[in-house]
Amino acid sequence: MKLSFDPKILIAHRRDKYWTQEDLAAASGVSTRTIQRVERSGGGSLETWKALAAAFEETPEVFLKSVRPSQNTAAEKRNALFGVTIGCLGGLIGCSFGWFGLLQSFEGLQHTLAHNIVELILVTVASAFCLVVPVLTWRHLQN
Repeated sequence: MKLSFDPKILIAHRRDKYWTQEDLAAASGVSTRTIQRVERSGGGSLETWKALAAAFEETPEVFLKSVRPSQNTAAEKRNALFGVTIGCLGGLIGCSFGWFGLLQSFEGLQHTLAHNIVELILVTVASAFCLVVPVLTWRHLQN
């Protein structure tokens, strides 16, 4: 497994100590040119990173990039879709109760639907959103 070091972490450590690249070179025994290359590209051997870490009294692992599993694995897709679907189902149930409440208020208050058209439109849009989002999410995850 190839280690991938993050030059931004190195730069942040150096700046926290108010060191120039030359100061880090003196403290680590690594040439200034190598430090410039490492900070620019994140390259460098494990030995270089060990020397740089020692200058900060750290271990080289501090400078490793956070490794994330490959994106869009089947499990990640299922988990994402499951979360979105459950959230939307909850919203749909809430919208259904909203519809029920509006209809009951119309019957109880003898209002026509025209009096509450804005509320009806909002509940309809919310219901449609709760049905469309899982489909769009699934399509997105397929890519």
